[in-house]
Amino acid sequence: MEHVFTEAATEVDIPSVQQWKQQGGKIVGYTCSFMPIEPFHAAGILPIRLRGINAGGMDISDAYFGPFVCSFPKALLQLAGSGKYDFLDGAVISNGCDTLRRLDDCWRKLGEDIQGAIPSWFYYFDVPHKPDGHAFEWYANQVRKLISAIEKQFDVSITDEKLKNAISVQNRVRKLIWKLEQSRLEEPSKITGTEAYAAIIAGTVMPQDLYAEYLSDYIDLIENRKQGASLVRKRIFLA
Repeated sequence: MEHVFTEAATEVDIPSVQQWKQQGGKIVGYTCSFMPIEPFHAAGILPIRLRGINAGGMDISDAYFGPFVCSFPKALLQLAGSGKYDFLDGAVISNGCDTLRRLDDCWRKLGEDIQGAIPSWFYYFDVPHKPDGHAFEWYANQVRKLISAIEKQFDVSITDEKLKNAISVQNRVRKLIWKLEQSRLEEPSKITGTEAYAAIIAGTVMPQDLYAEYLSDYIDLIENRKQGASLVRKRIFLA
């Protein structure tokens, strides 16, 4: 299953996403961890984290963003203009930073210039950057607006029960990820940073039930792995 995680972490259109699409499922891409994914799962929609991998160049995005902008949002725009996101039924942009907020404008303009470059549903999810009372109410209101927009666009009903089930599944995934992270504290560790990174990133693009099953089995495999000399390496923290 390690190769499944590696493939999911390094490719844009992976087998589990392709299968979801072939079975008639809807897929919505999102740009930032500030966006709650539970409403999409509650609606039977697969949310996937958009990543700037395999862009292959910046000629399209340079025309809209300019050269002096960080590479992540530019890579997303490049992929969109290159047709790599044609399988998306929707996209949600959040203001994780000023450049990501600007991506909303640039992607909309790209959609005017290149046919099919923008999904049929394109949504801006505004989030606060402070944890005070007013900001919390603002965020809750934005979530309610997002739920209404999903229901209207995809003709679905997101009930409280469906949301609770989606939250339950997501909390199970979070607990498994925490368990995986705990295994990295052992000295020497039984898992490399590359392996852990791939396993965690895979969870942002795979159907959560399938991912939880794979991750649970992977953690069992890691726990039963012998601590070999190949895993005794210097650790470097990048921030």
